Amino acid sequence: MKPLGGLLAAGAVLAAGQAARAQKPSAPAATLSNVPYTVVEQSGRQRVVLISPKYRSVALLRRLGEEFRDAFRSERIVFVIVFDDAKAARMFDKMFAAGGSLGREDAFYDKHNVAGYNKNMNSGENLFVIYPYGAGDDRQIDVKY
Repeated sequence: MKPLGGLLAAGAVLAAGQAARAQKPSAPAATLSNVPYTVVEQSGRQRVVLISPKYRSVALLRRLGEEFRDAFRSERIVFVIVFDDAKAARMFDKMFAAGGSLGREDAFYDKHNVAGYNKNMNSGENLFVIYPYGAGDDRQIDVKY
């Protein structure tokens, strides 16, 4: 993780230097600003979103969690599940209907399930969970807001 963090920091320094030369003060934030995502499915308070695999780093997923926190500030209850593969994202309903298991497809689904955001103001929960190695792995990072 440290090498990636170093690269991101170096990129921020380079971007800041370029911005200063171009005299565009908003440019430095571009290195860790918005992480692009597509809403694949939305049903009530639940959203299934897709990101590019290139945004799967812990630092960028943390930024995505901050984006969700800010975007859903006025919502009382919301659930977002994040995938880095379109096929896996489209499998969400199928997995849910099957009670959480699709047999042989579980490993593929879990590998590409990279994060989840859960906000429930009734219970006080506001949590973004990052799965650096996919949801099937026990290692996860909980970010509480």
